[in-house]
Amino acid sequence: MSKHKLLTNFLRFSGLGLLIGVFFRRKGTSIIMYHDPSREVVESHLAWLKGHGYSFLPLDILVEAIEKQDFKRIPPKSVVVTFDDGHQGNIELGEIFEKYQVRPTIFLTTGIVETNRRYWTYEALEAGMQHEEIVGRKMAETLEYLAEKTGFTTDREYPGQRRSLSADEIDKLSASVDFQPHTVTHPVLTQCDEATCRDELEKSKAWVTDRFGCSADHFAYTFGLFGQREKRLLRELGFRSARSTKRGWNHRSTDLFELRIVDVLDNTRPEMLYLAMLNLYQVFVWLRRHCRLPRLGGF
Repeated sequence: MSKHKLLTNFLRFSGLGLLIGVFFRRKGTSIIMYHDPSREVVESHLAWLKGHGYSFLPLDILVEAIEKQDFKRIPPKSVVVTFDDGHQGNIELGEIFEKYQVRPTIFLTTGIVETNRRYWTYEALEAGMQHEEIVGRKMAETLEYLAEKTGFTTDREYPGQRRSLSADEIDKLSASVDFQPHTVTHPVLTQCDEATCRDELEKSKAWVTDRFGCSADHFAYTFGLFGQREKRLLRELGFRSARSTKRGWNHRSTDLFELRIVDVLDNTRPEMLYLAMLNLYQVFVWLRRHCRLPRLGGF
């Protein structure tokens, strides 16, 4: 038996898992962040969540509850499902959303969907850049480097190599999905100058508003990276919330521009969901901070 299975059984049968859920989560809402998971993974996750008493909420309901400080419409075990970027594979999930009565939010990289353009991050990795360099280097320098090394530009088309949702696919999904902006070109916002950062936010918001005829109120930070400047610009542009990659549950006191996620990934095995939804990483961080526990392996 794997160590994860042993830990799961221990938490379940000892009652400690229930205690963690009651004490740490209380009436907080979980947000799951996916990118391009397979159909099989998403169905197995949603089936597990539904079978274990979770209720699915649209993102807008959670944001409204925090705005109004009124959680009467929020069930004790609630979860919001989100996807980043708008990958082509997301089109396979529409029937699953309808089957489990989930209305997820897909944050679209608006300058890449409906085109044959590429995400610059894949070009950077293929060019030998490491993650630390990708997120730690000024965007202008990175794009200049990629243009010289691979010929990549943010508006270059690669016929026959589409990686994002097409216009028809977005139309097909729109009946069961809320679409929101995720920048135009997916830059590291904290590595952009203020004018570029504002442009990415403003233009992606306008694209979603024009495309769907509705207000684009919610945002997801690219790479999960943001600072006070990004939060200020989002407020100035009329956004109501922004989802980060900080771990934790979302309560009345949660900063609407720092919405948190739980530890569920594109490749999380169904048998790991019990641990992931308990957000053990966040629990151990709290215990270390308040109980002076030593750092535990993997945490």
